[in-house]
Amino acid sequence: MPKQKTKYVCRECGQEYAQSYGQCRNCES
Repeated sequence: MPKQKTKYVCRECGQEYAQSYGQCRNCES
């Protein structure tokens, strides 16, 4: 089985990231 990747999703706009940036780059929330 492939290794499961962690996915971070912004609660405001739904943008998905492979890692956490602490702040959404799309909507800056």
